Amino acid sequence: RSTRKESSAASDVYKRQITIIVDEAHHLRREWWRALNELVEALPNATLVALTATPPYDASFAEWSRYDGLCGAIDAEISVPELVRNGDLCPHQDFVYFSLPQQSELDLLEERRRGIATLISDLLSDQAFIEYLKNHPWMIDPQVHEEAILSDPEYLSSMLILMAAGKGELPDEPLELLGVKNENIPMLSPPWLQTFLNGYLFDHKDQSTHSNSLAKQTEKRLRRLGLIENSRVKLMESRTVLKAMAGSLAKLDSIVEIARVEHEHLADDLRMVVLTDYVRAADLSRRPDQLFKPAKLGVVPIFETLRRADLNEDRIGVLTGTLVIIPDSACSILPDAAKMAGIPESQIKLKTLAGCPGYSQLRLEGKSNQKPVRLVTHLFNLGVLRILIGTQALLGEGWDAPTINTLVLASNVGSYMLSNQMRGRAIRIDCDAPDKVANIWHLATVEPQSIKLWPASVARFIWDSPVGP
Repeated sequence: RSTRKESSAASDVYKRQITIIVDEAHHLRREWWRALNELVEALPNATLVALTATPPYDASFAEWSRYDGLCGAIDAEISVPELVRNGDLCPHQDFVYFSLPQQSELDLLEERRRGIATLISDLLSDQAFIEYLKNHPWMIDPQVHEEAILSDPEYLSSMLILMAAGKGELPDEPLELLGVKNENIPMLSPPWLQTFLNGYLFDHKDQSTHSNSLAKQTEKRLRRLGLIENSRVKLMESRTVLKAMAGSLAKLDSIVEIARVEHEHLADDLRMVVLTDYVRAADLSRRPDQLFKPAKLGVVPIFETLRRADLNEDRIGVLTGTLVIIPDSACSILPDAAKMAGIPESQIKLKTLAGCPGYSQLRLEGKSNQKPVRLVTHLFNLGVLRILIGTQALLGEGWDAPTINTLVLASNVGSYMLSNQMRGRAIRIDCDAPDKVANIWHLATVEPQSIKLWPASVARFIWDSPVGP
């Protein structure tokens, strides 16, 4: 009898109209996607409603195809201006604050440039290398190798460009196959050299005696300069350079300047949050007179920089999963704040930070991270804290502090979706401040040589178009 009842109940489910609501649909990845896909397939008559405020527009084709397969095409998209006009989001503005690299980072860039320049010079002055290019099968008889050439025409182009840079005479047949004239061959540049080196060392490896010997020497030089990653030559944007620029300590000065400007305009109304990637707890000062020399960007280096800066602002806090710091001026209000946050006063533990006069480390008994988040968020909303530094992993998504009016993104996150999630912390309306306007600051380090190209880029930009030329 029990089995019959269950069967009848299951059949009733299929007769009913079922709606599946998938909120935060951008998280449909890996096992979540598989589980939900199986659920939807098991309920063929169900209606699926998928919601997200941050569509993963930068997802791979395969990932986007899975979203499409499960959720279907986008039915409706509400623009941000519409949400602001409707009062669902507060007015806000994004800014990019540029900084120049520090000397150590400039030294890294200069070492790379010198290494690349020397490599180019050595290759072009090596007559045996020019002869190798001249006698390459693609140069001598391109028709025989037409299929291989057309599968990678950039490699043949790069060889012709190198020959032209070495003052070699270019053969007619390869030019005709590519449909270019001698005078149209571009100048040698790092991207073209990168194309050649990837073909020469990896994609079209030659086993001739000269080529094999020179290739090994060239590969050693490139590896010594950190210009090879995952068996690919990276002359333009290697991981080492991107990491150094993205984590540049020059951004610490940018954060101080942003805090100074925002404090001048907002004074006691300032509610500034700085989100970054790592805590770097070891950088916390142990003595008041300790020399501060951070090695990398992180929560503690930002806190120490702001604490030591002449900001006329001492309401600075830290909120991470492993480290919470509050100013001593907040300690007197802790019992009342804890009560309002639903936290027993007996769970609060404070430890004076000897190396940071005026600040204490806050701990709450228990394993939950949500208690300190709840308590510190309450202090922030009250204005007991005006500047709060935390990790994007803890506060970047799902954290609700409607009072935020200044957000600094000091994170290296390059994903459109995750960046938008962090922006969402600042653009929420504050019912207690109906006139709230938020500023969102993005930090960028620019190497000096690229600055010279800015005037030309600005002149070429079509300002009336949402996308430049």
